[in-house]
Amino acid sequence: MELKPAEGPNRALILAILGLGALMVLGLILLAVVFYARISGPLPAATATWTPSVARITETPTATPP
Repeated sequence: MELKPAEGPNRALILAILGLGALMVLGLILLAVVFYARISGPLPAATATWTPSVARITETPTATPP
């Protein structure tokens, strides 16, 4: 039996099956992540709080006003 590359509608069918398989694998991974997050409980609250005063930029004029 000789194997040759798929052509025509056969090729499209094979690509469609492979694409659906990849989507199923991604779905299973997402399901596992959601299930793991569900059984592991809520995430701990963040202890560090962001202060906007650190991010404030003070502009110094480079040219003297007229």
